[in-house]
Amino acid sequence: MAEAREEGLPLAGRRILVTAQRRADDLAAPLVRRGAEVTVVPTLAVEKHIDEETLLDQTRALIAAPPRIVVITTGFGLRAWNESAIGNGLGGRLVEMLNGARVLARGPKAAGALQQIGSRADWVAASELSDEILATLRTEGVDGVEIAVQLDGGGDAGLLAGLRQAGARVIELPVYRWGPPVDPDAVAGAAVDAGVGRYDAVAFTAAPGAAAWVDSLRKAGTLDAVRALVDRGELRLVAVGARCAEPLGAAGLRAVWPERSRLGPLTRLIAEGVSQAD
Repeated sequence: MAEAREEGLPLAGRRILVTAQRRADDLAAPLVRRGAEVTVVPTLAVEKHIDEETLLDQTRALIAAPPRIVVITTGFGLRAWNESAIGNGLGGRLVEMLNGARVLARGPKAAGALQQIGSRADWVAASELSDEILATLRTEGVDGVEIAVQLDGGGDAGLLAGLRQAGARVIELPVYRWGPPVDPDAVAGAAVDAGVGRYDAVAFTAAPGAAAWVDSLRKAGTLDAVRALVDRGELRLVAVGARCAEPLGAAGLRAVWPERSRLGPLTRLIAEGVSQAD
């Protein structure tokens, strides 16, 4: 294995578990090119366009009577919303609506997605947390203000309730939701493998997926073993951002994340940490 690393395969012999469904191939491919053995086992499945007719009706209503504020919680959700709009002849008008409103993004991934579709974020939650968005809007005062919220896969009940308590008129935009994994047996097997030290690193791209992975460890009875591996430096948990890592920290599992919440920096952080491990 040392010879392979010297020949430009720094991750030769390293085993990495990817828990994501969305863009899993984009995350796995550069790791494989570096010589890693990558196993992709999504802990949750994403169901897009869960009620497209309602979403399109809401989109048309927002275009006709634009809200003062729009909250974008996830880049994936915005892209899926834009896909639906484009497919129904509303793409340009959706972007015009966003450009006429004050847009708040929950972190750099959401802000980046806005740029990709031709819009922009007026304010970005550096923490990637809905609590920061809520605190900011409460401080500014939103009584009587109409706010459209693109929901994440979990619904973000706390943000919605907090805005309504502050007097805002909230329009919910459910674009996708998290569902059970496509292959629950594979998830259970990966939880067992993690507990016996099969992996050198585990990668996470979404907080719900990280929470589901922790649940799988509990069900498999391997959470304590995984925690011990992490504490000894034998297993590296790498999240795309601070919010993504929260469920891991809540379970006593130390994780790291890049400064920029993007797949490129995430991949580099995995590669650097794992290749340097003994």
